[in-house]
Amino acid sequence: MVIGSARIKDLLNSLRSLDSKKDATAIARLFEVRLLLTLGLWPGSENFKLTKGVSSTLACFEEGGWQASSNMKLTREVGADIIKITGKIIQDNIDRPLKTTKMFKIGA
Repeated sequence: MVIGSARIKDLLNSLRSLDSKKDATAIARLFEVRLLLTLGLWPGSENFKLTKGVSSTLACFEEGGWQASSNMKLTREVGADIIKITGKIIQDNIDRPLKTTKMFKIGA
């Protein structure tokens, strides 16, 4: 289960990097996308109508190395668009509304 182990390591690295001086908003968005990938819930960025900035950011989050992805700087607009996408995927895949959706709005 090498792929699963690598994805879990990426998730842990994302959480650890929150202690660094890296952009917490970008780390949170990276964590959300990688978590959804790990859970098999991420449909792929090609399934959304996206701006060029959001599309290239998500491509990096999906396929790029952890180091490069975690060093990205997100504009407020790109971060907000990614929150909308990840939030919709989460809402579409749970049986009941979340009471804790505020925790997914880091940096919004």
